[in-house]
Amino acid sequence: MNWDIFDFAIAAAMLAVLGIGLALVFRGSAHWASRLAGAGLLVVNLLLFWINGAVGIIGDAGNDANMLYLAVPLVGLGGAACQVFRGRGLGVACLASAAILIVVATITVLAGWGGEGPAWPWDVIVITLVFATLFAIMAGLNRFGLRAQSVSSLAR
Repeated sequence: MNWDIFDFAIAAAMLAVLGIGLALVFRGSAHWASRLAGAGLLVVNLLLFWINGAVGIIGDAGNDANMLYLAVPLVGLGGAACQVFRGRGLGVACLASAAILIVVATITVLAGWGGEGPAWPWDVIVITLVFATLFAIMAGLNRFGLRAQSVSSLAR
C-alpha cells in the first residue's frame, strides 16, 4: 500500500482525537470504571474507523456502503463530547453507538450490499456483534462507575 499525505493526515487526526479524548476522560471522571468506559469508547471507535478505512467492513474498502459506518463514531463521540465524557451522557453515547451499528448492519444485510465478499454476510454480522458487545460493556462500566461514585458521595 502506498500512503500519501492524506493518509498521514487521517492517521494524525485519529491519534489527536484519541489523545485529546483520553485527556478529557481522565479529567472528567473520578471513578476508575467511568474512566475505563470513556477510554474504551474512544479506542473501540478508533478501531472501528481504522478497520473500516483499511479493509472495509462491507465487501472491500472501495465499497461506498462502508461510509455508513462513519455514523457510529460520529454518534458515539459526538454524544460523549456533548457531555464532556461525564455522567449518563457517556453511557447513552455507548448505547447509541451500539444501536446505530446494529441499524447499519441490518440495512447492509437486508440490502445485500457487499454480497460479493467471500464471507458474506458473516463478516458483517460478526463484526457488528463484537463491536456492539464492546459498546454495551462500556455502557455497563460507566453505569457501574456512576453508581459507585454516587454511593461514595452519599457515604461522606
